[in-house]
Amino acid sequence: MDYYQSIDQQISQFCEKIREKPSWPFKVLDESKELAIKWAMEAQLLASEDEMKDDGLPVVQAIHDLKAEARRIITLDYELRFEVQEPLQEGVSFDKIDHDVTNALKFARESKYYIAQPQLKEKVGVFVTDDLVPASLQSELLRSLGVLAQKEPKDMHPGSGGKVQDLIHPSLYPYKGAISPVHPGVTLPRLDNGVFKTKQSTFTDYTFESRYAWVPSVFHISEDGLDVSVKSYINGLGPRERHPDLYRLIEKVFLVVLPQLERTREWKYEYEMTPAEARWVDRTDARGGTTRENWLKLLDAQHTEKEAQEEAEAKRGADFAEQQARELGRISEFHSLDCSAAAVPEKYRGKDLKVIVKAANYILKPGQEYVGTWHMEGMDFNIDFTEEGDKGSDEEDEDEDEDADDPEPEHDYPSDWEYTEYNGERQPRSTSELPIFTELGTVPATGVVTKSNHPTGRIITFPNWIQHKVGGISHSVSDPAAPPATRRILCFFLVDENQTDPDDNDTAFYHSYTTSGKEIPAELRSYIVTAAIEGTITREEAERWRRELMMDRKIKATDFRETRFWDGSYSLCEH
Repeated sequence: MDYYQSIDQQISQFCEKIREKPSWPFKVLDESKELAIKWAMEAQLLASEDEMKDDGLPVVQAIHDLKAEARRIITLDYELRFEVQEPLQEGVSFDKIDHDVTNALKFARESKYYIAQPQLKEKVGVFVTDDLVPASLQSELLRSLGVLAQKEPKDMHPGSGGKVQDLIHPSLYPYKGAISPVHPGVTLPRLDNGVFKTKQSTFTDYTFESRYAWVPSVFHISEDGLDVSVKSYINGLGPRERHPDLYRLIEKVFLVVLPQLERTREWKYEYEMTPAEARWVDRTDARGGTTRENWLKLLDAQHTEKEAQEEAEAKRGADFAEQQARELGRISEFHSLDCSAAAVPEKYRGKDLKVIVKAANYILKPGQEYVGTWHMEGMDFNIDFTEEGDKGSDEEDEDEDEDADDPEPEHDYPSDWEYTEYNGERQPRSTSELPIFTELGTVPATGVVTKSNHPTGRIITFPNWIQHKVGGISHSVSDPAAPPATRRILCFFLVDENQTDPDDNDTAFYHSYTTSGKEIPAELRSYIVTAAIEGTITREEAERWRRELMMDRKIKATDFRETRFWDGSYSLCEH
Protein backbone atom coordinates (compact mmCIF):
# COMPACT_ATOMS: atom_id res chain seq x y z
CA MET A 1 0.00 0.00 0.00
CA ASP A 2 2.81 2.39 0.86
CA TYR A 3 4.38 1.66 -2.51
CA TYR A 4 1.35 2.83 -4.44
CA GLN A 5 0.91 5.86 -2.20
CA SER A 6 4.51 6.74 -2.93
CA ILE A 7 3.92 6.42 -6.68
CA ASP A 8 0.84 8.65 -6.45
CA GLN A 9 2.82 11.29 -4.58
CA GLN A 10 5.64 11.15 -7.11
CA ILE A 11 3.25 11.53 -10.02
CA SER A 12 1.48 14.44 -8.32
CA GLN A 13 4.78 16.22 -7.69
CA PHE A 14 5.88 15.47 -11.26
CA CYS A 15 2.74 17.10 -12.67
CA GLU A 16 3.11 20.16 -10.44
CA LYS A 17 6.70 20.63 -11.58
CA ILE A 18 5.51 20.63 -15.19
CA ARG A 19 2.84 23.22 -14.37
CA GLU A 20 5.53 25.48 -12.92
CA LYS A 21 7.31 25.68 -16.28
CA PRO A 22 6.69 28.85 -18.34
CA SER A 23 4.08 28.28 -21.08
CA TRP A 24 3.73 24.66 -19.99
CA PRO A 25 0.42 24.04 -21.85
CA PHE A 26 2.09 24.73 -25.18
CA LYS A 27 5.09 22.57 -24.31
CA VAL A 28 3.15 19.44 -23.36
CA LEU A 29 1.02 19.70 -26.51
CA ASP A 30 4.01 20.01 -28.85
CA GLU A 31 3.81 16.59 -30.53
CA SER A 32 7.13 17.12 -32.30
CA LYS A 33 8.96 17.03 -28.96
CA GLU A 34 6.66 14.99 -26.65
CA LEU A 35 8.29 16.67 -23.67
CA ALA A 36 5.88 15.20 -21.14
CA ILE A 37 6.98 11.68 -22.08
CA LYS A 38 10.63 12.74 -22.03
CA TRP A 39 10.26 14.28 -18.57
CA ALA A 40 8.41 11.22 -17.26
CA MET A 41 11.26 8.99 -18.40
CA GLU A 42 13.81 11.32 -16.80
CA ALA A 43 11.81 11.12 -13.56
CA GLN A 44 11.90 7.31 -13.88
CA LEU A 45 8.13 7.16 -13.94
CA LEU A 46 8.17 5.67 -17.45
CA ALA A 47 10.61 3.00 -18.60
CA SER A 48 10.13 3.69 -22.32
CA GLU A 49 7.89 5.44 -24.81
CA ASP A 50 6.17 2.11 -25.49
CA GLU A 51 4.67 2.21 -21.99
CA MET A 52 2.50 5.14 -23.12
CA LYS A 53 0.36 2.51 -24.84
CA ASP A 54 -0.63 1.10 -21.44
CA ASP A 55 -3.53 3.25 -20.23
CA GLY A 56 -3.57 1.29 -16.99
CA LEU A 57 -0.37 2.95 -15.77
CA PRO A 58 -1.09 5.87 -13.41
CA VAL A 59 1.59 8.04 -14.99
CA VAL A 60 0.14 7.49 -18.47
CA GLN A 61 -3.26 8.65 -17.26
CA ALA A 62 -1.63 11.62 -15.53
CA ILE A 63 0.01 12.66 -18.81
CA HIS A 64 -3.31 12.33 -20.64
CA ASP A 65 -4.94 14.49 -17.95
CA LEU A 66 -2.18 17.08 -18.25
CA LYS A 67 -2.67 17.31 -22.01
CA ALA A 68 -6.44 17.62 -21.65
CA GLU A 69 -5.97 20.39 -19.08
CA ALA A 70 -3.50 22.14 -21.37
CA ARG A 71 -6.02 22.10 -24.23
CA ARG A 72 -8.68 23.66 -22.02
CA ILE A 73 -6.31 26.38 -20.83
CA ILE A 74 -5.10 27.28 -24.31
CA THR A 75 -8.61 27.33 -25.74
CA LEU A 76 -10.17 29.37 -22.94
CA ASP A 77 -7.28 31.62 -21.86
CA TYR A 78 -5.26 32.24 -25.01
CA GLU A 79 -7.53 31.96 -28.03
CA LEU A 80 -9.92 34.72 -29.02
CA ARG A 81 -12.96 32.84 -30.28
CA PHE A 82 -16.23 34.19 -31.52
CA GLU A 83 -19.07 31.81 -30.88
CA VAL A 84 -22.55 32.24 -32.24
CA GLN A 85 -25.21 31.16 -29.80
CA GLU A 86 -27.35 28.71 -31.74
CA PRO A 87 -30.87 28.05 -30.46
CA LEU A 88 -31.86 24.47 -29.75
CA GLN A 89 -33.79 22.64 -32.41
CA GLU A 90 -37.50 22.88 -31.85
CA GLY A 91 -38.62 20.06 -29.60
CA VAL A 92 -41.35 19.45 -27.05
CA SER A 93 -43.11 22.63 -25.96
CA PHE A 94 -42.85 23.82 -22.37
CA ASP A 95 -46.65 23.79 -22.19
CA LYS A 96 -46.53 20.04 -22.78
CA ILE A 97 -43.70 19.63 -20.25
CA ASP A 98 -45.58 21.69 -17.63
CA HIS A 99 -48.69 19.53 -18.10
CA ASP A 100 -46.72 16.28 -17.79
CA VAL A 101 -44.78 17.51 -14.75
CA THR A 102 -48.00 18.48 -12.97
CA ASN A 103 -49.42 14.99 -13.54
CA ALA A 104 -46.19 13.38 -12.33
CA LEU A 105 -46.32 15.49 -9.16
CA LYS A 106 -49.95 14.61 -8.48
CA PHE A 107 -49.00 10.95 -8.57
CA ALA A 108 -45.79 11.37 -6.55
CA ARG A 109 -47.45 13.40 -3.80
CA GLU A 110 -50.71 11.45 -3.50
CA SER A 111 -49.31 7.95 -3.95
CA LYS A 112 -48.66 5.94 -0.78
CA TYR A 113 -46.34 3.37 -2.29
CA TYR A 114 -44.54 4.82 -5.32
CA ILE A 115 -41.69 6.52 -3.46
CA ALA A 116 -40.07 3.45 -1.94
CA GLN A 117 -37.14 2.44 0.24
CA PRO A 118 -34.80 -0.06 -1.43
CA GLN A 119 -33.74 -3.30 0.24
CA LEU A 120 -30.84 -2.30 2.49
CA LYS A 121 -29.60 -3.47 5.89
CA GLU A 122 -30.90 -0.30 7.55
CA LYS A 123 -33.63 2.21 6.79
CA VAL A 124 -31.63 5.42 6.80
CA GLY A 125 -33.61 7.74 4.53
CA VAL A 126 -32.69 6.26 1.15
CA PHE A 127 -35.58 6.42 -1.34
CA VAL A 128 -36.01 5.47 -5.00
CA THR A 129 -38.53 6.04 -7.77
CA ASP A 130 -38.52 4.78 -11.34
CA ASP A 131 -39.78 6.59 -14.44
CA LEU A 132 -41.22 9.49 -12.45
CA VAL A 133 -39.63 12.10 -14.72
CA PRO A 134 -41.96 12.58 -17.72
CA ALA A 135 -40.62 11.42 -21.08
CA SER A 136 -41.17 14.91 -22.53
CA LEU A 137 -38.98 16.48 -19.84
CA GLN A 138 -36.31 13.81 -20.11
CA SER A 139 -35.99 14.12 -23.89
CA GLU A 140 -35.51 17.89 -23.73
CA LEU A 141 -33.09 17.61 -20.81
CA LEU A 142 -30.97 15.09 -22.71
CA ARG A 143 -31.04 17.35 -25.74
CA SER A 144 -29.87 20.41 -23.78
CA LEU A 145 -27.18 18.52 -21.87
CA GLY A 146 -26.10 16.96 -25.16
CA VAL A 147 -25.48 20.40 -26.62
CA LEU A 148 -23.46 21.27 -23.52
CA ALA A 149 -21.47 18.03 -23.85
CA GLN A 150 -20.45 18.80 -27.43
CA LYS A 151 -18.89 22.14 -26.59
CA GLU A 152 -15.12 22.27 -26.83
CA PRO A 153 -12.91 21.90 -24.99
CA LYS A 154 -14.49 18.98 -23.15
CA ASP A 155 -13.92 19.02 -19.39
CA MET A 156 -12.90 15.51 -18.34
CA HIS A 157 -12.84 15.20 -14.56
CA PRO A 158 -9.28 14.94 -13.15
CA GLY A 159 -8.34 11.40 -12.20
CA SER A 160 -11.29 9.78 -13.98
CA GLY A 161 -9.18 8.32 -16.75
CA GLY A 162 -11.08 10.28 -19.36
CA LYS A 163 -14.28 8.42 -18.43
CA VAL A 164 -16.18 11.21 -16.62
CA GLN A 165 -17.04 14.43 -18.42
CA ASP A 166 -18.08 17.31 -16.18
CA LEU A 167 -21.00 19.24 -17.67
CA ILE A 168 -21.94 21.27 -14.58
CA HIS A 169 -19.60 21.03 -11.61
CA PRO A 170 -19.23 23.26 -8.52
CA SER A 171 -15.56 22.40 -7.93
CA LEU A 172 -14.29 24.36 -10.91
CA TYR A 173 -15.34 27.82 -9.69
CA PRO A 174 -15.74 27.48 -5.89
CA TYR A 175 -15.70 30.22 -3.29
CA LYS A 176 -12.22 30.91 -1.93
CA GLY A 177 -12.04 32.82 1.33
CA ALA A 178 -10.66 36.36 1.06
CA ILE A 179 -10.15 35.90 -2.70
CA SER A 180 -13.50 35.37 -4.42
CA PRO A 181 -15.45 38.57 -5.12
CA VAL A 182 -18.62 39.04 -3.05
CA HIS A 183 -21.28 41.71 -2.98
CA PRO A 184 -21.14 44.37 -0.23
CA GLY A 185 -22.86 43.55 3.06
CA VAL A 186 -22.77 39.78 2.62
CA THR A 187 -22.22 37.77 5.82
CA LEU A 188 -19.42 35.31 5.18
CA PRO A 189 -18.44 32.17 7.08
CA ARG A 190 -15.62 32.55 9.60
CA LEU A 191 -12.10 31.80 8.42
CA ASP A 192 -9.09 30.70 10.44
CA ASN A 193 -6.02 32.07 8.66
CA GLY A 194 -7.83 31.84 5.34
CA VAL A 195 -9.07 28.30 5.99
CA PHE A 196 -12.52 26.93 6.80
CA LYS A 197 -12.44 24.53 9.75
CA THR A 198 -14.93 22.21 11.39
CA LYS A 199 -14.57 19.40 13.89
CA GLN A 200 -16.41 16.15 13.42
CA SER A 201 -16.53 13.48 16.10
CA THR A 202 -16.94 9.79 15.35
CA PHE A 203 -14.53 7.27 16.88
CA THR A 204 -11.97 10.05 17.07
CA ASP A 205 -12.18 13.80 16.59
CA TYR A 206 -11.22 14.94 13.12
CA THR A 207 -10.90 18.54 11.97
CA PHE A 208 -11.76 19.14 8.33
CA GLU A 209 -9.91 22.02 6.71
CA SER A 210 -10.23 23.59 3.29
CA ARG A 211 -9.55 26.82 1.51
CA TYR A 212 -12.63 26.39 -0.66
CA ALA A 213 -16.41 26.09 -0.47
CA TRP A 214 -18.94 25.09 -3.10
CA VAL A 215 -21.35 27.88 -3.99
CA PRO A 216 -25.04 26.88 -4.02
CA SER A 217 -27.69 28.43 -6.24
CA VAL A 218 -30.95 29.87 -4.93
CA PHE A 219 -34.06 27.91 -5.94
CA HIS A 220 -37.26 29.81 -5.10
CA ILE A 221 -40.52 27.94 -4.44
CA SER A 222 -43.54 29.83 -5.74
CA GLU A 223 -46.21 31.05 -3.33
CA ASP A 224 -48.73 28.53 -4.66
CA GLY A 225 -46.19 25.70 -4.43
CA LEU A 226 -46.59 24.72 -8.08
CA ASP A 227 -43.33 25.98 -9.54
CA VAL A 228 -39.63 26.55 -8.88
CA SER A 229 -37.38 29.28 -10.28
CA VAL A 230 -33.62 29.74 -10.03
CA LYS A 231 -33.01 33.27 -8.70
CA SER A 232 -29.23 33.23 -9.20
CA TYR A 233 -26.77 31.79 -11.68
CA ILE A 234 -25.94 28.08 -11.47
CA ASN A 235 -22.28 27.77 -10.55
CA GLY A 236 -20.36 25.76 -13.13
CA LEU A 237 -22.95 26.43 -15.83
CA GLY A 238 -23.13 30.15 -16.36
CA PRO A 239 -25.82 32.84 -16.39
CA ARG A 240 -29.37 32.14 -17.43
CA GLU A 241 -29.00 34.31 -20.53
CA ARG A 242 -26.62 31.75 -22.04
CA HIS A 243 -28.70 28.68 -21.23
CA PRO A 244 -32.35 29.78 -20.83
CA ASP A 245 -33.88 26.44 -21.86
CA LEU A 246 -31.52 24.37 -19.72
CA TYR A 247 -32.25 26.53 -16.68
CA ARG A 248 -35.99 25.96 -17.11
CA LEU A 249 -35.50 22.22 -17.59
CA ILE A 250 -33.35 21.98 -14.45
CA GLU A 251 -36.07 23.81 -12.52
CA LYS A 252 -38.67 21.32 -13.74
CA VAL A 253 -36.55 18.28 -12.88
CA PHE A 254 -35.91 19.67 -9.40
CA LEU A 255 -39.66 20.17 -8.96
CA VAL A 256 -40.24 16.50 -9.84
CA VAL A 257 -37.46 15.31 -7.51
CA LEU A 258 -38.61 17.50 -4.61
CA PRO A 259 -41.28 15.13 -3.14
CA GLN A 260 -38.62 12.46 -2.79
CA LEU A 261 -36.08 14.91 -1.37
CA GLU A 262 -38.67 15.92 1.21
CA ARG A 263 -39.02 12.28 2.31
CA THR A 264 -35.28 11.95 2.76
CA ARG A 265 -34.95 15.31 4.50
CA GLU A 266 -37.73 14.55 6.97
CA TRP A 267 -36.64 10.98 7.68
CA LYS A 268 -35.63 10.63 11.31
CA TYR A 269 -33.01 7.92 11.68
CA GLU A 270 -33.06 6.25 15.07
CA TYR A 271 -30.83 3.37 16.03
CA GLU A 272 -32.63 0.09 16.55
CA MET A 273 -31.02 -3.17 17.52
CA THR A 274 -31.10 -5.43 14.48
CA PRO A 275 -32.34 -9.02 14.78
CA ALA A 276 -28.81 -10.21 14.02
CA GLU A 277 -27.41 -8.14 16.89
CA ALA A 278 -30.15 -9.31 19.27
CA ARG A 279 -29.30 -12.93 18.49
CA TRP A 280 -25.62 -12.20 19.06
CA VAL A 281 -26.42 -10.67 22.48
CA ASP A 282 -28.47 -13.74 23.45
CA ARG A 283 -25.61 -16.04 22.47
CA THR A 284 -23.11 -13.94 24.40
CA ASP A 285 -25.29 -14.02 27.52
CA ALA A 286 -25.76 -17.79 27.26
CA ARG A 287 -22.16 -18.68 26.53
CA GLY A 288 -20.89 -18.40 30.11
CA GLY A 289 -23.28 -20.77 31.80
CA THR A 290 -25.06 -23.30 29.66
CA THR A 291 -24.84 -26.91 28.65
CA ARG A 292 -23.96 -28.09 25.19
CA GLU A 293 -27.51 -29.39 24.79
CA ASN A 294 -29.06 -26.03 25.68
CA TRP A 295 -26.52 -24.22 23.50
CA LEU A 296 -27.52 -26.30 20.46
CA LYS A 297 -31.20 -25.70 21.23
CA LEU A 298 -30.54 -21.95 21.29
CA LEU A 299 -28.79 -22.12 17.92
CA ASP A 300 -31.64 -24.12 16.40
CA ALA A 301 -34.21 -21.69 17.79
CA GLN A 302 -32.30 -18.70 16.42
CA HIS A 303 -31.96 -20.38 13.04
CA THR A 304 -35.74 -20.93 12.93
CA GLU A 305 -36.32 -17.34 14.05
CA LYS A 306 -34.04 -16.00 11.33
CA GLU A 307 -35.83 -18.00 8.63
CA ALA A 308 -39.21 -16.72 9.85
CA GLN A 309 -37.97 -13.12 9.81
CA GLU A 310 -36.65 -13.51 6.28
CA GLU A 311 -39.96 -15.01 5.12
CA ALA A 312 -41.90 -12.16 6.74
CA GLU A 313 -39.64 -9.58 5.11
CA ALA A 314 -40.08 -11.23 1.72
CA LYS A 315 -43.87 -11.17 2.16
CA ARG A 316 -43.81 -7.49 3.12
CA GLY A 317 -41.79 -6.76 0.00
CA ALA A 318 -44.20 -8.70 -2.22
CA ASP A 319 -47.22 -6.96 -0.67
CA PHE A 320 -45.60 -3.56 -1.18
CA ALA A 321 -44.83 -4.35 -4.84
CA GLU A 322 -48.45 -5.43 -5.33
CA GLN A 323 -49.70 -2.15 -3.88
CA GLN A 324 -47.33 -0.23 -6.16
CA ALA A 325 -48.68 -2.09 -9.18
CA ARG A 326 -52.27 -1.31 -8.17
CA GLU A 327 -51.52 2.40 -7.91
CA LEU A 328 -49.83 2.40 -11.30
CA GLY A 329 -52.85 0.62 -12.73
CA ARG A 330 -55.09 3.55 -11.79
CA ILE A 331 -52.62 6.36 -12.46
CA SER A 332 -55.20 8.20 -14.58
CA GLU A 333 -57.25 8.71 -11.40
CA PHE A 334 -54.32 10.58 -9.86
CA HIS A 335 -53.92 12.71 -13.00
CA SER A 336 -57.58 13.79 -12.79
CA LEU A 337 -57.04 15.35 -9.36
CA ASP A 338 -57.08 19.11 -8.87
CA CYS A 339 -53.75 20.87 -9.52
CA SER A 340 -53.44 21.64 -5.82
CA ALA A 341 -52.53 17.96 -5.35
CA ALA A 342 -49.23 18.71 -7.11
CA ALA A 343 -48.31 21.60 -4.81
CA VAL A 344 -45.28 21.70 -2.52
CA PRO A 345 -46.25 21.46 1.19
CA GLU A 346 -47.19 24.75 2.85
CA LYS A 347 -44.00 24.96 4.92
CA TYR A 348 -41.85 25.21 1.77
CA ARG A 349 -43.97 27.65 -0.22
CA GLY A 350 -42.45 31.04 -0.92
CA LYS A 351 -39.09 29.91 0.45
CA ASP A 352 -35.60 30.00 -1.01
CA LEU A 353 -33.67 26.73 -1.04
CA LYS A 354 -29.91 26.52 -1.43
CA VAL A 355 -29.13 23.90 -4.06
CA ILE A 356 -25.91 22.61 -5.61
CA VAL A 357 -26.31 21.33 -9.18
CA LYS A 358 -24.05 18.80 -10.86
CA ALA A 359 -24.31 17.09 -14.23
CA ALA A 360 -21.89 14.64 -15.77
CA ASN A 361 -21.43 12.06 -18.50
CA TYR A 362 -19.89 8.66 -17.84
CA ILE A 363 -18.38 7.69 -21.19
CA LEU A 364 -16.99 4.20 -21.72
CA LYS A 365 -15.40 2.72 -24.80
CA PRO A 366 -15.96 -0.97 -25.60
CA GLY A 367 -14.37 -3.13 -22.92
CA GLN A 368 -13.91 -0.29 -20.44
CA GLU A 369 -15.14 -0.20 -16.84
CA TYR A 370 -15.51 2.58 -14.30
CA VAL A 371 -15.58 1.99 -10.54
CA GLY A 372 -15.98 4.95 -8.20
CA THR A 373 -14.40 5.57 -4.82
CA TRP A 374 -16.06 5.93 -1.42
CA HIS A 375 -16.99 9.56 -0.94
CA MET A 376 -19.35 12.10 0.54
CA GLU A 377 -20.32 15.34 -1.14
CA GLY A 378 -19.40 18.09 1.31
CA MET A 379 -17.87 19.40 4.50
CA ASP A 380 -19.84 20.91 7.37
CA PHE A 381 -18.10 24.27 7.17
CA ASN A 382 -18.83 24.38 3.49
CA ILE A 383 -22.32 23.06 3.04
CA ASP A 384 -24.21 20.89 5.46
CA PHE A 385 -26.02 18.65 3.03
CA THR A 386 -29.27 17.23 4.25
CA GLU A 387 -29.72 15.01 1.26
CA GLU A 388 -28.68 14.30 -2.28
CA GLY A 389 -30.89 13.62 -5.27
CA ASP A 390 -29.37 11.75 -8.20
CA LYS A 391 -31.33 11.49 -11.44
CA GLY A 392 -29.67 9.11 -13.88
CA SER A 393 -30.53 8.91 -17.58
CA ASP A 394 -29.09 6.54 -20.15
CA GLU A 395 -28.53 7.40 -23.76
CA GLU A 396 -26.85 4.07 -24.39
CA ASP A 397 -27.05 1.57 -21.57
CA GLU A 398 -23.98 0.27 -19.84
CA ASP A 399 -24.11 -3.27 -18.57
CA GLU A 400 -24.33 -2.34 -14.93
CA ASP A 401 -24.28 0.63 -12.64
CA GLU A 402 -24.91 0.60 -8.95
CA ASP A 403 -24.62 2.95 -6.01
CA ALA A 404 -23.27 1.23 -2.92
CA ASP A 405 -23.78 2.71 0.53
CA ASP A 406 -21.42 2.37 3.49
CA PRO A 407 -22.49 4.01 6.75
CA GLU A 408 -22.32 3.55 10.50
CA PRO A 409 -20.54 1.02 12.79
CA GLU A 410 -21.09 -2.64 12.06
CA HIS A 411 -23.64 -4.48 14.16
CA ASP A 412 -24.43 -7.51 12.01
CA TYR A 413 -22.29 -9.69 14.23
CA PRO A 414 -21.14 -13.22 13.38
CA SER A 415 -22.32 -16.28 15.19
CA ASP A 416 -20.38 -17.40 18.25
CA TRP A 417 -19.91 -20.84 16.75
CA GLU A 418 -17.66 -19.36 14.05
CA TYR A 419 -14.01 -19.93 14.89
CA THR A 420 -10.60 -18.68 13.83
CA GLU A 421 -7.21 -20.33 14.10
CA TYR A 422 -4.66 -18.77 16.46
CA ASN A 423 -1.33 -20.50 17.10
CA GLY A 424 -2.84 -23.78 16.04
CA GLU A 425 -5.83 -23.49 18.37
CA ARG A 426 -9.45 -22.90 17.39
CA GLN A 427 -10.91 -19.92 19.23
CA PRO A 428 -14.29 -18.18 19.02
CA ARG A 429 -14.31 -15.33 16.56
CA SER A 430 -14.02 -11.96 18.31
CA THR A 431 -15.98 -8.88 17.35
CA SER A 432 -12.68 -6.97 17.33
CA GLU A 433 -12.04 -8.71 14.02
CA LEU A 434 -15.02 -6.98 12.45
CA PRO A 435 -14.78 -3.82 10.34
CA ILE A 436 -16.17 -0.72 12.02
CA PHE A 437 -18.28 0.17 8.99
CA THR A 438 -21.01 -1.88 7.44
CA GLU A 439 -22.05 -1.90 3.83
CA LEU A 440 -25.74 -1.10 3.72
CA GLY A 441 -26.01 -2.72 0.34
CA THR A 442 -26.29 -1.82 -3.31
CA VAL A 443 -28.98 0.21 -5.03
CA PRO A 444 -29.14 -0.42 -8.80
CA ALA A 445 -29.13 2.88 -10.68
CA THR A 446 -29.53 1.59 -14.23
CA GLY A 447 -30.83 -1.52 -15.89
CA VAL A 448 -33.90 -1.51 -13.66
CA VAL A 449 -36.76 -3.39 -15.35
CA THR A 450 -40.07 -1.52 -15.08
CA LYS A 451 -43.48 -1.80 -16.73
CA SER A 452 -43.26 1.67 -18.26
CA ASN A 453 -43.47 1.98 -22.04
CA HIS A 454 -41.22 5.03 -21.79
CA PRO A 455 -38.60 4.38 -19.08
CA THR A 456 -36.87 7.57 -17.98
CA GLY A 457 -34.49 6.29 -15.34
CA ARG A 458 -34.23 6.05 -11.58
CA ILE A 459 -34.14 8.80 -8.97
CA ILE A 460 -32.16 8.02 -5.81
CA THR A 461 -32.16 10.28 -2.75
CA PHE A 462 -30.13 9.79 0.42
CA PRO A 463 -28.67 11.77 3.35
CA ASN A 464 -25.11 12.86 2.77
CA TRP A 465 -23.69 11.33 5.96
CA ILE A 466 -23.76 8.03 4.09
CA GLN A 467 -20.54 7.30 2.27
CA HIS A 468 -21.34 6.05 -1.21
CA LYS A 469 -19.76 5.21 -4.52
CA VAL A 470 -20.55 4.11 -8.05
CA GLY A 471 -20.31 0.36 -7.69
CA GLY A 472 -19.41 -0.30 -11.28
CA ILE A 473 -20.24 0.64 -14.85
CA SER A 474 -19.00 -1.47 -17.73
CA HIS A 475 -19.27 -1.53 -21.51
CA SER A 476 -18.64 -5.18 -22.25
CA VAL A 477 -19.16 -5.05 -26.02
CA SER A 478 -16.05 -6.61 -27.53
CA ASP A 479 -16.24 -4.91 -30.93
CA PRO A 480 -13.76 -2.00 -30.78
CA ALA A 481 -15.72 -0.27 -33.54
CA ALA A 482 -18.84 -0.10 -31.37
CA PRO A 483 -19.86 3.37 -30.19
CA PRO A 484 -19.10 4.43 -26.61
CA ALA A 485 -21.74 3.85 -23.94
CA THR A 486 -22.91 6.94 -22.08
CA ARG A 487 -24.62 7.36 -18.76
CA ARG A 488 -25.76 10.90 -18.07
CA ILE A 489 -26.61 12.03 -14.54
CA LEU A 490 -28.07 15.16 -13.00
CA CYS A 491 -27.59 15.67 -9.25
CA PHE A 492 -29.08 18.06 -6.72
CA PHE A 493 -27.67 18.69 -3.25
CA LEU A 494 -30.03 20.42 -0.86
CA VAL A 495 -28.08 22.59 1.58
CA ASP A 496 -28.97 23.24 5.22
CA GLU A 497 -30.86 26.54 5.22
CA ASN A 498 -29.24 27.52 8.54
CA GLN A 499 -25.75 27.60 7.04
CA THR A 500 -24.25 31.05 6.40
CA ASP A 501 -22.29 29.99 3.35
CA PRO A 502 -22.35 32.42 0.43
CA ASP A 503 -24.67 31.51 -2.41
CA ASP A 504 -24.72 32.69 -6.01
CA ASN A 505 -26.68 35.80 -5.03
CA ASP A 506 -23.81 36.77 -2.69
CA THR A 507 -20.84 36.03 -4.94
CA ALA A 508 -20.07 37.84 -8.14
CA PHE A 509 -20.03 35.77 -11.33
CA TYR A 510 -16.34 35.27 -12.06
CA HIS A 511 -16.13 32.63 -14.76
CA SER A 512 -13.96 33.59 -17.69
CA TYR A 513 -15.86 33.21 -20.98
CA THR A 514 -15.03 33.29 -24.66
CA THR A 515 -16.35 36.18 -26.67
CA SER A 516 -19.69 35.86 -28.40
CA GLY A 517 -20.92 37.75 -31.45
CA LYS A 518 -19.22 39.41 -34.40
CA GLU A 519 -15.56 40.34 -34.66
CA ILE A 520 -14.68 43.83 -33.43
CA PRO A 521 -11.94 46.29 -34.44
CA ALA A 522 -8.50 45.42 -33.11
CA GLU A 523 -8.00 48.77 -31.34
CA LEU A 524 -10.96 48.06 -29.05
CA ARG A 525 -9.99 44.54 -28.11
CA SER A 526 -7.42 45.36 -25.44
CA TYR A 527 -9.75 47.74 -23.61
CA ILE A 528 -12.75 45.42 -23.79
CA VAL A 529 -10.82 42.34 -22.71
CA THR A 530 -9.33 44.21 -19.73
CA ALA A 531 -12.77 45.36 -18.63
CA ALA A 532 -14.38 41.97 -19.24
CA ILE A 533 -11.95 39.94 -17.15
CA GLU A 534 -12.02 42.25 -14.15
CA GLY A 535 -13.22 40.17 -11.21
CA THR A 536 -12.76 36.88 -13.07
CA ILE A 537 -10.20 34.11 -12.82
CA THR A 538 -8.47 32.45 -15.72
CA ARG A 539 -9.11 28.85 -16.65
CA GLU A 540 -5.59 27.98 -15.51
CA GLU A 541 -6.38 29.42 -12.07
CA ALA A 542 -9.72 27.60 -12.02
CA GLU A 543 -8.00 24.29 -12.80
CA ARG A 544 -5.56 24.88 -9.93
CA TRP A 545 -8.38 25.74 -7.54
CA ARG A 546 -10.17 22.52 -8.47
CA ARG A 547 -7.04 20.43 -7.83
CA GLU A 548 -6.52 22.11 -4.47
CA LEU A 549 -10.17 21.64 -3.50
CA MET A 550 -10.02 17.94 -4.37
CA MET A 551 -6.83 17.58 -2.35
CA ASP A 552 -8.41 19.36 0.63
CA ARG A 553 -11.31 16.93 0.50
CA LYS A 554 -9.21 13.78 0.38
CA ILE A 555 -9.58 12.19 3.81
CA LYS A 556 -7.01 9.76 5.18
CA ALA A 557 -7.95 8.07 8.43
CA THR A 558 -5.08 7.69 10.88
CA ASP A 559 -6.69 5.79 13.74
CA PHE A 560 -5.57 2.14 13.74
CA ARG A 561 -9.10 0.93 14.37
CA GLU A 562 -10.19 2.56 11.16
CA THR A 563 -7.32 1.26 9.08
CA ARG A 564 -7.12 -2.36 10.18
CA PHE A 565 -9.45 -3.62 7.47
CA TRP A 566 -9.67 -0.59 5.23
CA ASP A 567 -7.03 1.96 4.27
CA GLY A 568 -9.32 4.73 5.51
CA SER A 569 -9.17 6.82 2.37
CA TYR A 570 -12.31 8.42 1.05
CA SER A 571 -13.13 11.62 -0.72
CA LEU A 572 -15.57 14.47 -0.17
CA CYS A 573 -15.87 15.16 -3.89
CA GLU A 574 -15.89 12.59 -6.65
CA HIS A 575 -17.93 13.01 -9.83
